Amino acid sequence: MLLERTAQLKYLEEQYAKPGARMLVVYGLRNVGKTGLLKEFAKDKKLVFLCARSCSGKEQRFLWAAECELQHVTTGDFPSYTELFSQISKSAGEKTVVVVDEFQNAVKSDPAFMKELADFLKYQGKVQELFLILGSSSVSFVENNMVSRIGEAALSISGFLKVKELRFVELQKYFSGYSLRQCLEVYGILGGFPGLWKRFDKSVSPKENIIRYILEEGSYIQREAVCYVRDELREAGVYYTLLTSLASGMQKLNDLHRHTGFGRAKISVYLKNLMERELVEKVFSCDTDGKANTQKGVYESAGSFLFSVYVSLFKQPEAVVR
Repeated sequence: MLLERTAQLKYLEEQYAKPGARMLVVYGLRNVGKTGLLKEFAKDKKLVFLCARSCSGKEQRFLWAAECELQHVTTGDFPSYTELFSQISKSAGEKTVVVVDEFQNAVKSDPAFMKELADFLKYQGKVQELFLILGSSSVSFVENNMVSRIGEAALSISGFLKVKELRFVELQKYFSGYSLRQCLEVYGILGGFPGLWKRFDKSVSPKENIIRYILEEGSYIQREAVCYVRDELREAGVYYTLLTSLASGMQKLNDLHRHTGFGRAKISVYLKNLMERELVEKVFSCDTDGKANTQKGVYESAGSFLFSVYVSLFKQPEAVVR
């Protein structure tokens, strides 16, 4: 689904039009619409799509070689990254868009990945034009950890594009049969994530959608909420506890301490990690200045769909829909 992404498409086209090989990082939370944006951008271009998995560097190269073969690019079974990208460029005969989705997995498993990629761009980019897009749904990795992990290879990155949530007006267009109140209800639950909008049935009410696609055991949206925390963070149980406590209305540090039994210092560290991943935010009173304002800040969920799922799972489901 591609809705209002004109500015992002224009940016990608401008970068693509520049001569030589270039490398962009395109990132945003899961279900925010990155894949739809990239497919729309590449629909009239030569495209090779690779998915980076959590595996060893050798296995990664083996899997990418197999993916390339399916996309009519022939390599050996275990090509180096340089050989792989060089062969992609040669076989195309034209400027090629190469998308490496969830590239953070390749970075974490093999330090050689970004080094070889940077060297390829530096020494062969003028004669072998590739437009490389490194995609990621790990916002925290890109914004907080990537540069320290890849070192000088970061200098080879030509630009960054963060794909953000869509606006409420776009949801109104998508759910055109809903009233303003119903659209507000859905946006409060799913936020600006078009990948989640598709999971709702536009022919039934928001209440019925909640029953079918959120409260139903093992539903896609339930799994997404749990998987995101599990994939992004260690000690998922601690984070689940804090998120569900926030969903139950415990927004102050002392309240979280009393309810969970975790130390205040530990809670502060974990809340910081959740804030880095845009799942939690700290809000302050507008009529309290200085140090007192900082001390009286409360924590709230910043991820609307995650928050709604945790509320539905851990706070009397009947109250959510009735």
